[in-house]
Amino acid sequence: MSGQDTGHILKYCVGIVIAVLLTHGCVVETLDFPETSIDLELSYIDGQLHHRIPRSTGLELLEFIVVVEVNASQAVVIEQIRASLASIAFPLQLDNSTEVTAANITTVCQTNVTDYQCVCEDGYAWSYNNCQIYKACGQIGFGSCGCINGIPSDGEMCVLESELPFTDFLFEIELESSSIAVINEMRQYLQNITFPLQFSEVVEVLDVDITTVCNFSDSGYKCICEDQYFWPCDKCKEYGSCDSIINNTCSCINNIPSDRQFCQAVSEITNNTACGQPTSVSAEYLTEIQIDVENAATIDQLRTFLMSFNLPYTVSDSTNITEINMTTVCSLNQTQYQCKCEDQFVWPNDTCHSYEACDDITDSSCTCINDLPNDGQFCQLKEA
Repeated sequence: MSGQDTGHILKYCVGIVIAVLLTHGCVVETLDFPETSIDLELSYIDGQLHHRIPRSTGLELLEFIVVVEVNASQAVVIEQIRASLASIAFPLQLDNSTEVTAANITTVCQTNVTDYQCVCEDGYAWSYNNCQIYKACGQIGFGSCGCINGIPSDGEMCVLESELPFTDFLFEIELESSSIAVINEMRQYLQNITFPLQFSEVVEVLDVDITTVCNFSDSGYKCICEDQYFWPCDKCKEYGSCDSIINNTCSCINNIPSDRQFCQAVSEITNNTACGQPTSVSAEYLTEIQIDVENAATIDQLRTFLMSFNLPYTVSDSTNITEINMTTVCSLNQTQYQCKCEDQFVWPNDTCHSYEACDDITDSSCTCINDLPNDGQFCQLKEA
């Protein structure tokens, strides 16, 4: 995208923001700020994760995040803006091609005697670095805080809590005890803990589970899985299952695995085929897709594209597209529709008569009818 195009887009974004804050019908009465200056900081995103192509226009839709900084001499202005935004129904349609999908206040900075305090709105937080650099004016919990004593020099604002940079770790701990009673005591203890459990300003324990209990008897070791945990099928076979094998898993084996692996959640069990791989069944599906376009030239472009498409096309390890054909093209002919079949496709005899064929009926079929079938049927492949 050229710099000139970007400039036009950003200028248009300014118009969007002003339209939302100053001229929207439900905002006019509350936003009268004679002593307010508005500084606009704008950024946009047109990344590949943020675009889609509507089938009817073929135009690419761009999504923008517009960051607005408002400087006001009276704290009441913030409440007025908050009330005004709460009264707007989103998405807000600005014109035929532009709509505002959401507007949120993220950060409010106010003077507190000699210093600024910047407080995050609900659902937003300061990152741990900002909490440390600018000295949090509230509790730091799990690597974030809701208030800092200063305005970040880089202009950063509060971010969504879901976007904070967290890292998850899974620890497996092996505990040896000469008394089975210890396991019962630990099980009871864990049931009484409320999670998440705060360890420090940046560390939080989300959950703790006992997964596996191995005990010794006259017949040897038995390793039993706790609820919701299982042995994968290869372990069931290698060490001998002491219960039934169901869905290629078991909950008890007759030894301690040499790799010290514990029981696993079903979602973590992979390559679990030692008990026999189910016979693969191949299935074929015919999918019919209706595309609405305003420009007839798009049909020719689509036809050319399909002719150049290399088939079969692999969608995943288990799915291939083996053939793609355009079967039917319906267009408005003055006052009525005509639906014509592409090469190798025809309308069946009953459809030709029901909707009046616009060409000859040959071999109980035709290639053109004067309407759109009300059952959504397309032209069918001509029998050899």
